Amino acid sequence: VLQRKTEEAAMAAKRLKELLDSRKASREIPVGGKGPGFQVLMQNIEHELEVTVGVHEVRSEYERQMNERAKLAEEFARLKEEALILKQQNLSEFPQAISPGARNSRIFALENMLSTSSSALVSMASQLSEAEERERAFSGKGRWNQVRTMIEAKQIMDFLFNLAASSKCELRDREVDCREKDSEIRDLKEKIVKLVRQLDQQKVELSRREHL
Repeated sequence: VLQRKTEEAAMAAKRLKELLDSRKASREIPVGGKGPGFQVLMQNIEHELEVTVGVHEVRSEYERQMNERAKLAEEFARLKEEALILKQQNLSEFPQAISPGARNSRIFALENMLSTSSSALVSMASQLSEAEERERAFSGKGRWNQVRTMIEAKQIMDFLFNLAASSKCELRDREVDCREKDSEIRDLKEKIVKLVRQLDQQKVELSRREHL
């Protein structure tokens, strides 16, 4: 599980790094009307939104990785302590849940996973720190310094409203899809329960006939 989460976290960190590397400093671009300058500004806003989503994704993966790593670190410490106690005392006096070989293999695997996880956490922490630093430098007036008139501001508001509305509609569609999937799963579970009952009844009937 940790390996899969580590791979997912690494991919999230990589995507965020690519977004941060592609972010360019604001340029003085005339944005009157809906010409090329306006389109560039809209692209910059969309890019900033992608960066925000990327930061959220990496932060979530970071927290999950920390929780999973804490569980494995606890197991690692427990197995190491058990191995040390059993090494110092007579092994035959203590019942063992797993063999010494299996325990040592698990300890070795946990050690490798914890090492890999540490590297991933360091990478994610670095990306988050860089993103937060750039956000502080870019937030506030820096994000809107290309907007000079009320017309431009209204155009941006329309753009952001349409973007928010589109996201809301997409979220609504996904919620409907999830409810439909849940309903299908419930129906399948009910069918499985009925089939199991029918099989049990058939077994009882066969057993009854055999004893006749």
